[in-house]
Amino acid sequence: MTSWPTRIATSGCSSCPLITHPVLNPIELQWGRLKTHVARHNTTYKLSDVERILLKEYDRIEPRDWAGCEKKAIRWEQKWRESDDP
Repeated sequence: MTSWPTRIATSGCSSCPLITHPVLNPIELQWGRLKTHVARHNTTYKLSDVERILLKEYDRIEPRDWAGCEKKAIRWEQKWRESDDP
């Protein structure tokens, strides 16, 4: 049996490595925003306060926030694809 890299190379197709980076994932972008908010507003360092701050900010997330994170991830992906073009 032929390995998949050999089959890809001999078929005339190309492959690219799977890139997993937080900036390509809207969920990770939103989570990063939440963590930053908690870090800025946490003054007591009590777990109960961290939870309260996190949940309060989480409830403020709106569809436009998700759309913004998705657009940002797409822009980063396009930028990386363009930089890989020969």
